[in-house]
Amino acid sequence: MNDISGIKRDDTPSSDEPRDTGAATGVDLTDLLGTWINTYRETRSLCCFTLAPSASGYSIETVAATEGGSQTLGKTEVRPFSPNVNSRKADGFTARYDFEFLEMSLAAYGAKGLIVVSQYTRFKDGSGRPDYFNREFFFKEES
Repeated sequence: MNDISGIKRDDTPSSDEPRDTGAATGVDLTDLLGTWINTYRETRSLCCFTLAPSASGYSIETVAATEGGSQTLGKTEVRPFSPNVNSRKADGFTARYDFEFLEMSLAAYGAKGLIVVSQYTRFKDGSGRPDYFNREFFFKEES
C-alpha cells in the first residue's frame, strides 16, 4: 500500500484553515456562471459558451464558428476546480465533447476578469488531420 497522500505542497491542507469534510464538499462554480463571449470576434473556433447549474453539478453549452456562421455544440458536463485544497471556490474547469469524428477537451481558468479557454482537439476519423491546440479569451456578457 502506498502511504503518499499528496505530490506537491498544494495537495496538503493548511492546518489553520477550517475544512469541510462532509459529503457535499464540491467546488462552487457560481461566480463563473453565465454567458462568456470570445474577445476575438473573427474567431475560427469557439464564439461563446454558457455555464449553468445542472442536475449533475454544472454544464457548458458551447457555440462554435463554422463556414456558414455558428453552430451550437450542445451541452456537456463541467468539472470545476479550485485553486488549492483549502478553497471550495472554483477558478477553473474542464469539459469534454466527444463526437464520432473528433474529441474536444476544454481546460479553462479565470484571469483578470476573463476566462482563458485552452482547447485540445483530437481527430478520430482517420482523416490524417493533426491533433491541435488553441487558446482563446472570453469576457462575461452583461446581464
